[in-house]
Amino acid sequence: IQYLIDRGIRVATSSKLEVSDVPGVRNGMTLLSVDRSFWGMYESGAPSPISRLLSLQKAHEWGEYTWTSIEPCPCTGIWKQDITRLLKALHFVDLMILGKWNYDQRARTDEAREDYRRTIGIFRDFCKEHGIRYYVKSDTLTFIDEGTDIQGEKVK
Repeated sequence: IQYLIDRGIRVATSSKLEVSDVPGVRNGMTLLSVDRSFWGMYESGAPSPISRLLSLQKAHEWGEYTWTSIEPCPCTGIWKQDITRLLKALHFVDLMILGKWNYDQRARTDEAREDYRRTIGIFRDFCKEHGIRYYVKSDTLTFIDEGTDIQGEKVK
């Protein structure tokens, strides 16, 4: 990593374990929920969401660029959560990425489409209000805007 940084090449990492202590690394982690029950059901082998938040905060306090990917973001048919609670916990990051849940039929329904529309609106508004760069994955935008699932098929 240091070799790349020394040559002016930007390095970004994505981990669920720990942030890099190499100066200049853009540290990222996936976080789907701050709900311990969700973590126990869907990410039991990964460090807790609180542990990941603390790691990202540590990198932020060092003055490093931090980012998070909220993906796969569960729709309410999979897990009901207040996305604002997660966003507030991540208020300090420089970049947030949002992507839909792709490997479950419950994330391909009309209800899921409406849920993602609402979630994206909340996500964008929060990021704008807090000066956070953001990106919504293209397959997520395609799903809500064109009425198709990730494979481009009409959702019934």
